Amino acid sequence: MSLVYDGPLRKAAQLKLTLPLDLQHKLLHVYIGFIAADRSQQSDSQYLGSVNTFTG
Repeated sequence: MSLVYDGPLRKAAQLKLTLPLDLQHKLLHVYIGFIAADRSQQSDSQYLGSVNTFTG
């Protein structure tokens, strides 16, 4: 499992990840959640769907 705890601020509207080798060429299920900048609050996570990382 791969987690990102220090991602960009929400206003950046994007996050780019480089997948570790053990997560490449697999079907991944993606969830998202938000944490306040001061870490005082957090959202519930939401399932975004699956991503196919298989290549050719």
